Amino acid sequence: MLIDVGNDFVNAILNSKLTLAKSMGIEVICSSTNNIQGIDDTDLCSLLGNMLDNAIEACQKNQIVSHIILSISEIAGYYSITVKNTIEQSKVAMELARLAIRPAAAVSLMPKSFPSFISGFRNIFV
Repeated sequence: MLIDVGNDFVNAILNSKLTLAKSMGIEVICSSTNNIQGIDDTDLCSLLGNMLDNAIEACQKNQIVSHIILSISEIAGYYSITVKNTIEQSKVAMELARLAIRPAAAVSLMPKSFPSFISGFRNIFV
């Protein structure tokens, strides 16, 4: 597998991490825009490396055939980077199951300042 996104540094990190994943028996799907520009190479490689390391680590814990799907796209002048990986059991699902057993615990998950915290972000989602 040879990935070429038009940036030698990003190519190196993607090819290195995805080849490592394949060598561990993890199926890999990658789609990317070409000619990634305007982002510091070090920052982008650090971000991609961390995201892929996390996905590989999660896949290693699986007893089933695992997959990593990486997508880098440009939408309206912004880059969208998505990494998805197979998990056998979701931590969110496990936590929801635990809370269903003890519903009173759900109240303690939301700090009193949460509504005011969220209201500070209302303009971001407009």
